[in-house]
Amino acid sequence: MESRTTDYGIAVIGVGIAGGVRIRDTKALTSDGDITWSLKGFVSRFVYKYIERTLDIPDADQLSMEDVLSRSDIDVLIICTENNTHESIIRQGLENNKHVLVEYPLAMSSSVAKELYQIAENKGGLILHEENIALLNSFKDELAAGGRWIKADINLMTGFHSKVCDPIATEKPFIANVSLIETVYHLCGNVKVIGGEYVSSDSGFQAVAKLQTEDDR
Repeated sequence: MESRTTDYGIAVIGVGIAGGVRIRDTKALTSDGDITWSLKGFVSRFVYKYIERTLDIPDADQLSMEDVLSRSDIDVLIICTENNTHESIIRQGLENNKHVLVEYPLAMSSSVAKELYQIAENKGGLILHEENIALLNSFKDELAAGGRWIKADINLMTGFHSKVCDPIATEKPFIANVSLIETVYHLCGNVKVIGGEYVSSDSGFQAVAKLQTEDDR
């Protein structure tokens, strides 16, 4: 494909907490060296009882996916939607010659992730980048500095949110929080599942995964 300009138009897909942060930061910081960018708009993926939500975000236009994929002034997609939607949106973006930045996970399986990277490479110049901010810390070094550990608990706690607690929208909690599993792998190495528990209530759910390392910790 042809070489691209260093001035990039960006569209944010999904405007939950993560998407809102991306919109804020994209408007606040608009250049790095000789590369510049601007927010062209956002796509709200939220559907409540099959009605699309209309949002009013200052200095940002609400767009449809069709707008984003067809507009020549949009070069980059930032995907901040539910995990099980990432693959489909990435494919659409790459097929329409868009760079893609996506919150972890890239896809729900490693084989699909490899395929998507291959598609980006075959396009000749498209960037496909995945980010898991949970890994941007010194926890691994701190864990190693403390000596041999025997047992560890990693917790993700949140208040009630209709999308988070709706398995139809986000799938089961161990899928919705696959980034937390990646954090465990980053800190502890290879692990296997030895048990678990899932309890739901009117106010939310509690999901516990019991994992074991290769040296039985």
